[in-house]
Parts: sequence; structure tokens; C-alpha cells
Amino acid sequence: MAQVARMTAQVAPGQSIGRALRLLACFNEAHPSHTLSELSRQLELAPSTVSRLLSVLEEYGYVRRSNGHGHYTLGLAPIALASVAISQSDLRRQSLPFLEMLADTSHYNANVAVLYEGDVLYLARVPAAKELRVYAITGTRNAPHSTAVGKILLAALPEEAVGALYTDRPMEALTPRTITTMDALLAELACVRAQGYAVDDEEFATGRRCIAAPVRDESGQTIAAISLSSVPASLPAEGFAHAVRLVEQFATHISRTFGATG
Repeated sequence: MAQVARMTAQVAPGQSIGRALRLLACFNEAHPSHTLSELSRQLELAPSTVSRLLSVLEEYGYVRRSNGHGHYTLGLAPIALASVAISQSDLRRQSLPFLEMLADTSHYNANVAVLYEGDVLYLARVPAAKELRVYAITGTRNAPHSTAVGKILLAALPEEAVGALYTDRPMEALTPRTITTMDALLAELACVRAQGYAVDDEEFATGRRCIAAPVRDESGQTIAAISLSSVPASLPAEGFAHAVRLVEQFATHISRTFGATG
């Protein structure tokens, strides 16, 4: 309890915990490291307060100091917690057997992902090659506009909610084919809703396509998306259509485990 005593010396326990969580939330893929002064400005807290929070979080492995640079990054403790959270996900557990069969049948990589804080969060990835199936916890996050799974998840939202996700973030162009305007994205999402599946047509990586379909629950709501990735852009139309059918079929199988009746 020593760390709690230190963190609550000057503020209520709930406020200290909230401040520590806000501090951890400052670290992301766009900003993986911060100085004390940067965190102080971002959190609007006194440097002495941020320093105390960092000391406790560093002691327990949630942040670490970069040698000689005065920067802090996330430590290993959040990774351990994230691994437990993802491994206990019903979506991951229920999807894995179907993803294995999908990868075996298609000979492409199979994935399941959800929308988390405006990003695509991958819960599981099953390589097509069985010898590579280590099943490490992924937790990888990508912007949704450039991925097939992201389009499926965005298509389940009202247009206003989609627009709100990109109010303060650009649509980064990862390839010359990436969608980079809201009008184009909304038009693409309308197509996704109409056809029932989504395609990343060399929008995330040149030469590769991805196909995704929604996983729904008993209410018909989209709760996740599954996909086949690393599909060659040169795949003939007949082979591509077969891959689309496979993704849709396995998405239906997974949806039924969550009570969907469609």
C-alpha cells in the first residue's frame, strides 16, 4: 500500500487514480514518449504532481525512463495486462477455431478485430502457414479508414459518429489508393452496407488486398469484423469472389455463436 500512500498524500484516492490513468493514456502510437514537462502541460498538472505519479508508475513497471534523454515511455506492465484482457475476450476465444478453418481453407491470413477508441484493434491473427501459428496476443491498432475491417466497423456507425472520429485526426495516406477525404469514406461505407462486405484494395499496402465481413450479435449489431489479409492484388476475379464468399460464410458462423440468427 506504500504506493497508494504516496499518490494520495495531497489528493483524494479517486483523483490520484484518475490522474495516473490519464497520464498513461497520454502514451500512444503517435506519441510513444513524453518528457515530464510535456506531461505536465498536457495534463494541466504541476510538474511536482506529475513527478510523483511517474515515480510510482515507474516503480511498478507501468512507465520507464529512457536513459539520458529525460523521456518516459510505457513499461512492460501494461503489456501484461493487455495480454490478459485480450486472451480473456469472448470474441477472441469464440473466433479462433473459425479463423483457423478460414485460414486453412483460403490459404490466407485470417483476423478478427474490433473498434476501440477510434482505432481498429486486432484481437487475433491466424497465419495461413500452420508452422507460424504461435497465437501471440496481438493488440495491434490501425486507423480504420485504410483497412477492410475498419470499413466494416465504421459502416455500423451513424455518419455523424464517423465524422467525429476524424475531427482531430487526418486520414493518413498509406498508399496512393488510400481514402483520404470524408466524402470518399462515407461513399465507400455506403457501398459496404449495400454489399455486406468490405475490401481494402491496396489501400493499406501496395500489392495486397484484404476482405472483411461483420460479426453480429443476437440483436443484429456489428460487434467485430473478420478478414482475410495479404490477398494478392493480382488474384483473378473468380478467386477473389471465392475469398469473399468464404469470409462471409465464416462471419455468419461466428455470428451464430453470439446469438445472431441471420
